[in-house]
Amino acid sequence: MRPPRSSSLSFEDYLETLLRLQERQGAVRVGELAAALGVHKSTVTATLKALAARGLVAHTRYAAAQLTASGTAIAAQTTAHHKLIRDYLTRMLLLDPAAADANACRMEHILDAAVIARLEAVARFAAARPRAAANWRRAFDAFLAAPARRPGRRREATR
Repeated sequence: MRPPRSSSLSFEDYLETLLRLQERQGAVRVGELAAALGVHKSTVTATLKALAARGLVAHTRYAAAQLTASGTAIAAQTTAHHKLIRDYLTRMLLLDPAAADANACRMEHILDAAVIARLEAVARFAAARPRAAANWRRAFDAFLAAPARRPGRRREATR
């Protein structure tokens, strides 16, 4: 069972999804947003109303929704955090892309600025020193592949 989320986290998901759909197709209809998020149209309508009240979305009944400048800024920042986290999880922790993406979606809302800054520093370090990053990935992959070190397995005590 998924834990309950605060409305602000849900709002970030809506804004991020709106941005992605807007970039592909322009203004977004309620049904398209509902399909993308996997929720009912009535839920989308209520959330868009709340986002419009906060000045993050321009939406009127029976019309398409569009992000405002403020909504776009929040959506862009959330999207950037998602990508940064997903890339770290795939490139440095060697998670498969689907698992990395699913975890990044949850993590993007809860990591504080100091952790995001450190992840950005890791990304800059890896870009500036590609051999060091490749060596890390190769060594970490070998570490994970060793039978006694596989995640979820406990190492037996030696006698």
